[in-house]
Amino acid sequence: MTPPSCLSARDKRSRGFTLIELMVVMSIIIMLLGILAPAMGGILKGKKIEQAISSLSGAFESARMEAISQNIYVWVGLLNVPAVKASSGQDELWVMNFKVTPDGNRLPNQSSGTKCVPISPLVRMEGVNMIPREDLPKLLVDTVPATGIDLSLAPDSVSAATWAGGGAIPSTSFTKLILFTPRGEAIQEDGNPSISDPTPHTTIALGQTINGKLPLAAKDAAALIVSGFSGRVKTYRP
Repeated sequence: MTPPSCLSARDKRSRGFTLIELMVVMSIIIMLLGILAPAMGGILKGKKIEQAISSLSGAFESARMEAISQNIYVWVGLLNVPAVKASSGQDELWVMNFKVTPDGNRLPNQSSGTKCVPISPLVRMEGVNMIPREDLPKLLVDTVPATGIDLSLAPDSVSAATWAGGGAIPSTSFTKLILFTPRGEAIQEDGNPSISDPTPHTTIALGQTINGKLPLAAKDAAALIVSGFSGRVKTYRP
C-alpha cells in the first residue's frame, strides 16, 4: 500500500474543488439568475396576453361560423372575475359561447320554453382582465381606434347568459355579451327586444391586472377589435 505522502501532485489535484472555487461558481450562478429572472418574468407575462388573444379570437370566430352555418344567433359572453373569487388567486377573464334552444332565436322566451344554453367549454384566462381602452399603455391607445363600443364600459345586457356551473365553480351569469347574427354581424347585446344595428366595431382591451387595475408600469397589453359588419377580429399590440 502506497503511503499518503507518496501521492503525486496530480493525484492531489484530482480530489475535488476547493471551497473558494465552489464559492466563485455559486456567485456566478446567482448573478446569472438575477439577470435572467426579470427577462423570464416578462416572457411569462407576455405569454398570458398571447394566450388570451388566442382564446378570445377563437371564441369569436367559432361563434361567427356557428351563427352563419346554422342560421342562428350566437352570444359570446365575457366576465371579469376578481382574484378573491378565482381559484388561481389572480384576476381572471372568463369566456363562453351560448345559443338559444330549441328554436335558435336571439333571446330566450320563458312562455315558449326556450332557454339560453352554453355551446362551448368555459375558458379561463389567468392574470388577465378586460380594461377600458383609455387604460391601455399610451403607445397602444394611440393606435387603437377610439370609435365604436368599449365593451368594458358598455352597459350590461338586461338578458344574461347563465351557465349552471361545474365542479367547484358555481352558477355564473355573463352580462357582457357580443351577439353574432346569421349574417355574421357582431353586435353588442343589450337584451332589449329590438335588435340594434351593427356599430363599426367593438373594442375589447386586455391587460395583466392586479385587483382589477393595470399597474402604472405595465407595458404588456392588447386590444381586439371586432368588426360590427363582418364579425372579423383584428388584434393590436404594442
